[in-house]
Amino acid sequence: MNDKAKKTVLAFDTAMGGISVGVIASNGHIVSRQMETAREQASMLVPMIQEVLDEAQIEFKDIDLLGCSVGPGSFTGLRIGLTTARVLSLSLDVPLIGLNSLEVMAHHYVTEKPILVVLETKRKDFYFQYFDTARTDLTPPFSGLAQEVIDAAPCDTFDIGGDCLSRFKSTIKGNFDTLQNLVQPDPIIMAQMSLARFEPGIDKNSVDPIYLRDADVSVSKSPPRKLAGVDRF
Repeated sequence: MNDKAKKTVLAFDTAMGGISVGVIASNGHIVSRQMETAREQASMLVPMIQEVLDEAQIEFKDIDLLGCSVGPGSFTGLRIGLTTARVLSLSLDVPLIGLNSLEVMAHHYVTEKPILVVLETKRKDFYFQYFDTARTDLTPPFSGLAQEVIDAAPCDTFDIGGDCLSRFKSTIKGNFDTLQNLVQPDPIIMAQMSLARFEPGIDKNSVDPIYLRDADVSVSKSPPRKLAGVDRF
C-alpha cells in the first residue's frame, strides 16, 4: 500500500449550488453529504463536516489532507468554503489542495469527446472552460455570453456539461449535445482529485480563489445626504 492510500482526505465545496462534503478515510470508510442551499453555507458547513467525520468514525485530528473548490462560483459561497479550508489547514497543520470548479465538474462525465463545462453566474453570462478527453484543459477558465462561449471553441466537436445546461442551450445557435445537468460536485471525486495531486513538501496553505469577474455591487439611486454646515469630511 502506497503512502497516498493511507491518507484520510476531507474535501468540500460551497461555491456552487449548496454544500458538498466528503471524506475518504484511511480506515476504509467513504462518506459524503450534499445539501442544496444558497444562504446557509456559513452556518451549516462545519456541522456537516462533523457529521461526515462522525459517520466515518474519525476525528479532525485524523485528517491528513484537505481539498476545497477555489472557484469560479458564488462569491459568498466561495469565500465561506475557502476561509474554512484555510482555517482547518492551519489549525490541523495539513496541506490544502485548491480545485478549479470547472475542472472538478469535467471529471464527473465519461465521454469520448472533448467537453465544454459551463457553470451558472446568476447573470446573463456563464463561467466556462474546454477540456480534452483526458480532462486536460484546452482553454483557461473564462466568463462570457453563451454564443461567445461557443465561438471560443478550440475544437469542432464536443459535449457540454455543467449546472445550467437548459439556460445555456436555449441561448446558443446550432445543435449541440448536452450531458447530464449536475447542480453540485461529488465531494468524493474532489477528494480523489486532491489525493492525486498531493506531493510531499507541498505548500500547506498557498491556495487562491479563481475570480473571473468583479462582484456584483449595487449603487444607491438616492443622492448622498450632506450634513448642514459641513463642507467636507
